[in-house]
Amino acid sequence: MRKFLEYAVTEGKTVLSGPELTRRFSDIDGRLHVLEELKVGWEAAVLQVQNHGLARINNVLQPILDQARAEIDAIGSTLVDIQGQWVAEYAAIAQQWAAIAQAYAELDQRPVEIYVPAAAMTPTDSDGAEALTLVSAGHQVNRDAYVFGPAAPSHVQFQLALPGDWDRGPFKLKAYWQGAPEASAGETVTWAVRAKAVGQGQTIDAAWSVATQMSGLVSAAGGGGQEISGPSPALTPAGEISTGCLLDFDLCRLTGGPGDSIAGAWLHGVLLQYLAVAKPEAW
Repeated sequence: MRKFLEYAVTEGKTVLSGPELTRRFSDIDGRLHVLEELKVGWEAAVLQVQNHGLARINNVLQPILDQARAEIDAIGSTLVDIQGQWVAEYAAIAQQWAAIAQAYAELDQRPVEIYVPAAAMTPTDSDGAEALTLVSAGHQVNRDAYVFGPAAPSHVQFQLALPGDWDRGPFKLKAYWQGAPEASAGETVTWAVRAKAVGQGQTIDAAWSVATQMSGLVSAAGGGGQEISGPSPALTPAGEISTGCLLDFDLCRLTGGPGDSIAGAWLHGVLLQYLAVAKPEAW
């Protein structure tokens, strides 16, 4: 209830004595006290409503958030598994491509053989083998050869400029030879060959490669029959292999070794095999 008229002050009539002012302020304080208590109750009610609302929100949203987190974790685990599968599959594909590339490279190459007869060889200035021309008694077949006796090793040399389809890799050799008339069946001979590449502007007096060996066996007593040695291991020439380089070869007989027992061997020639690429270099 409003008390404005009761508190109104009339000039010259209203007496504001101590008791009167005390009554008035007491009345005002009592009214304010009610409002203050009401404010406290209202704030508590608002806080209670807020807490209740947050609790409800938490009860509703928390399960959803938990489920979302679980699904995110599951997706992350799945992605890790998928990534692992991708890595494994990529490695397998890369391995397959490597095998295909290797197979293609092998298909892209083919072996080529070149025969070098003794007539194309030169005995070395020192320790050179003795030249010989073989003539068959019946049909008068002439064939040049070199005599390699059982004494100190003797040498012959030859040169080759391999065709442009050479893959610049190592090559293998076989020796064509026959035993001297005094040879016995089962006797053996060991040939050794080394090589070097000499390119434009390079000296021919360069170091040789490590020698590789070819072994042969006399088929019948008295020699006379053409023999073909087993293939040598791969031989890589020394020096810088470049386009148009000339290959020098040095061949000798390893006399006195465990795989060499024949008295005399006559060299007819050498068969060389290299790998050729499908697209040779053009000039």
